[in-house]
Amino acid sequence: MRQNILIFGKNVAMAKIVRRGYGRGARPARRKVLGGRRMPLRGSSPVATVVKSAAVSHDISFWLGIPFLSENIHSDFDYIVLGSAGITKRSIDILADNIGMSKRNIAEKIFDLSVKTLERKSPSSKLDKKISSHAVEVAKVLTHASDVFGNTDRVREWINRENTALNSTKPVELFDTLTGLKMVDDILGRIEEGVYS
Repeated sequence: MRQNILIFGKNVAMAKIVRRGYGRGARPARRKVLGGRRMPLRGSSPVATVVKSAAVSHDISFWLGIPFLSENIHSDFDYIVLGSAGITKRSIDILADNIGMSKRNIAEKIFDLSVKTLERKSPSSKLDKKISSHAVEVAKVLTHASDVFGNTDRVREWINRENTALNSTKPVELFDTLTGLKMVDDILGRIEEGVYS
């Protein structure tokens, strides 16, 4: 009896660790959805290892074109610091290229900024806190989408296709507000859990 209680206690403790994730700011383990199938949690089977090596998930460093950025992100507070410090115009250009949008569309439709104003800035000039924070939030959602779909082509395809769960709106059309980004992120969470969206 005592042995069974100890085993139960270890399993409960392990479940709490898995739910919380490892390290500061770590995300909980999530199931991947690739090719319409729910995949096992990372490391739980050889299949998960094969899928992980076949799919390439990109982090915030990729989406904003800032090398080694993700190594300095340990909590949500670090995203706030990044937005407050400002990101460069070059990061907006890279973000536009990565999601397959023109610079005019990303400036006017997502950041509510005149394309002429954006073009006048040098690539290394920093943007204001509002635009920088918004760009960071967009990159976070795209990182989540990359975790779900496994590659940038599928992310681009998904964000530019009408989605019935979003009232037949393309996810990218909701990137202009924080509420819209939250809705898109919630839909990605549902897809990750295997709920049709």
